[in-house]
Amino acid sequence: MKRNEFMQLKEHSRIGEKLSNSRLSWETFYLSSYLVLLNKMYGWEEPRVLIQEGSQKLIQIRLTEDMTFIELCNKITEGLKEDCPDKGCQYVDRDIQAIFLINKEQLQIDQLAEKFSNCLCMACSEDSLYVSYQFKKMNTENSLLSLTEQRLNEIGMQYLLSEDIKIKNISIIGKEEEAKISSFVKGNKEEIPDKTFHKMFEEQVIKAPNKVAVICGEDTITYNELNKKANQLAKYIDDKIEGKENLIGIYMERSIGFIISILGIIKSGNAYVPIDQDTLNPGHSGSFPKSRLSFMLNDTKMKLVITKKVYYHDIPSEDREILCLDDDVLIDYSTTNLEKAIPADQLIYGIYTSGSTGYPKLTMIEHKSVINLFYSIDKYAYSRLSEKENHIVAQNAPFGFDASVQQLVCLVKGYSLCILTEQIRNSAKGIIDCILGNKISVFDCTPSQLELLLNESILEKCGDILEVILVGGESIPDNMWTRLVQEKNIDIFNVYGPAECTVDSTYYLVNGSEHEIPTIGTAIDNCNIHILDDEQNIVPIGSVGEIYISGFGVSRGYYNRDELNKNSFFNHTGLGSAHLYKTGDKGYYLYDGNIRYIGRSDGQVKIRSHRIELAEISTNLCKHRNIKDALITVNESSGYKKLIAYLILKEQNEFDPQDISDFLSDYVPKYMIPNQYIVLTEWPLNQNMKIDKKRLPLPDEIHKEGANGIESKDELERGLAEIMVRILKIKMITDTDNFMTLGGDSLRVMTLLAEIFSKYNTEIDFEEFFKNPTLKFIKQKVVETKLSKERVLR
Repeated sequence: MKRNEFMQLKEHSRIGEKLSNSRLSWETFYLSSYLVLLNKMYGWEEPRVLIQEGSQKLIQIRLTEDMTFIELCNKITEGLKEDCPDKGCQYVDRDIQAIFLINKEQLQIDQLAEKFSNCLCMACSEDSLYVSYQFKKMNTENSLLSLTEQRLNEIGMQYLLSEDIKIKNISIIGKEEEAKISSFVKGNKEEIPDKTFHKMFEEQVIKAPNKVAVICGEDTITYNELNKKANQLAKYIDDKIEGKENLIGIYMERSIGFIISILGIIKSGNAYVPIDQDTLNPGHSGSFPKSRLSFMLNDTKMKLVITKKVYYHDIPSEDREILCLDDDVLIDYSTTNLEKAIPADQLIYGIYTSGSTGYPKLTMIEHKSVINLFYSIDKYAYSRLSEKENHIVAQNAPFGFDASVQQLVCLVKGYSLCILTEQIRNSAKGIIDCILGNKISVFDCTPSQLELLLNESILEKCGDILEVILVGGESIPDNMWTRLVQEKNIDIFNVYGPAECTVDSTYYLVNGSEHEIPTIGTAIDNCNIHILDDEQNIVPIGSVGEIYISGFGVSRGYYNRDELNKNSFFNHTGLGSAHLYKTGDKGYYLYDGNIRYIGRSDGQVKIRSHRIELAEISTNLCKHRNIKDALITVNESSGYKKLIAYLILKEQNEFDPQDISDFLSDYVPKYMIPNQYIVLTEWPLNQNMKIDKKRLPLPDEIHKEGANGIESKDELERGLAEIMVRILKIKMITDTDNFMTLGGDSLRVMTLLAEIFSKYNTEIDFEEFFKNPTLKFIKQKVVETKLSKERVLR
């Protein structure tokens, strides 16, 4: 896309007079203004600008922090006088970032701008400026061209006030743009009731006591039954645990019991902390990092953990009470509501996320934040549901992820919650069958999971049942975005928000979007999204900054992390004393107020929607007896993210990758275990004596001894190998190679098992595969299935 426009500065005469007195040319002033514009818009400290007057030459001037505008003008003057080698048509797109032309005809400008299709092009004469935006890869859109004139006028006005103004102090944001940004920041201001989550749930109990509240497999429970069981638990807790806002753990599988526990805890005036195995180690039933579990229990000073008898011995007692929900302990407690005054600003839950110190951190959320989340979901998503007696919402996210909360809120609407068991979640076919079988209206997932479901034709198969899909947790890939934009039957929302701001902070209806690449939309109600620079000043529209969030959703902060709270949560006097959360996410405003997310500004990464602090992995690796130092990177050479651990050992001859993984699994979840370890004798350093990550060796595929399966003479083995190498995007695989070590993860296992079922009509259990993730095991299962069916036919 291209847009051209002529413009003239408002103070053209006054600027011309000042330039004349300073013996500066219009060309110098315009080019200096242009470099400042590029610096402010795109953060380029040394923009590469192609200059064309009589001939072409490349000019690069570093805009240092203390450089003044007049100093830049003087450097430009010298640069324009210098004789530079004329490369002519040898310049290509990658050589330059912008074009500046002096006294050229419009046709020549258009031709040059067309050739360098990723650039902003500016041409000048004494009378006017001509600007051409090229949009193929720019952080901009057509409408931004109207801002360029305002921005150049701002630079001109500040030059008139002082030619010695430092470039770092020049603002290109005028009053009109500032007002527009201010309107972008604020979500709609809406009143929400001063009520707690459980009180709103109890209102639904009164309205429809016999309505099914929760479904889990073959089990169901009505609103009345759920309320009674939660009341018994609440009274037990009130009897056993003194005080309020105690952090109480729930340690069990996805079940109706989990929902009973959540409601019982919050009815008692305390806050729940989910500690579910599914969250940390998908595919490894009953497995939990023991050191991490002990840390969580001690970190929160947990007085009570609610579990089931099968998990009792997993939990260190250490003077804390352990309640097994499947005992008959609660039978003597009353089923009536516990009449206890609980304000809306009381804690409702705490959720752990990865921490850069080597230990996870607990985010503390209040009732009012969850109620605000509910009203936004109700307004923007539930309002699009068809009018019928009941809607069923899928509980797809693990309870240990904050996304589970936006699924739980359907209970204060009076809808039914359908818990997808871990076995169902681990199969794309199982999820689709569950949606169809239970007539689920609302489904919530990550883009990674949605990709598997799209491959299984979820939109086509569920188009008559499913009405709304909420997608969040990570960025939607461009190709998926294009597909979702075209969807006609199911409303699809892209939602964004960190756990520290109660799940969702922005929303965007994807269907029919005019945006060709993903946007995370605008702020939900009672939420403000600020995009600020490193000095915490607002950035221009289209310019990248860090996302800060304020409003009803912002949490109290991290439990028992005073120093971290000071850095992450604070009041900003320049923004009306708003209480901000610093997300570490990067993004920019589009001209229409929607926000585009572009990644992280720190060492945190997201892999398959899991928030991972790389420092947490390296810190825990260094606890190993033979590891002196460790560095974790993310490698995407195979087309998806793999964790690579670079190690410096104390004893080089004692390297055992499996031993290291086993050791690390006691401290971190399985999804944080590196896919590969690379041993170095020393770190490659740059001139500043810091680790030069660009010089770290790239990972190779590591195979066990054996023949390449894709070259096997056995047709079955060759077919299975071809599926596996395609999913892992590798070159070869032997029959004993570990699928997980080669880059596999739970989502790729789902893809693999789905393809095996489709091609060979063989269903392999997810957990069983994790115990032996090899080509040899799959071949054995396919052969066994074939023989079993042949026996039945006889």
